[in-house]
Amino acid sequence: MKIVVCVKQVPDTSEIRWTENNTMIRDGVESILNPFDEYALETAIRIKEANPDTIITVLTMGPPQA
Repeated sequence: MKIVVCVKQVPDTSEIRWTENNTMIRDGVESILNPFDEYALETAIRIKEANPDTIITVLTMGPPQA
């Protein structure tokens, strides 16, 4: 079995600030793995543990640190 998990790096929601124009201020805010994507990755890992022949591929898009 082959599983592809798409993940995205997002700002840590506990540290988000907004400008007066409702624009997110990302300066100084740590980026984290989207929590919902983390659930998907964990599910893929559980499937692999039950089926060792499974291959997991994780894809992301974004700046180099992603």
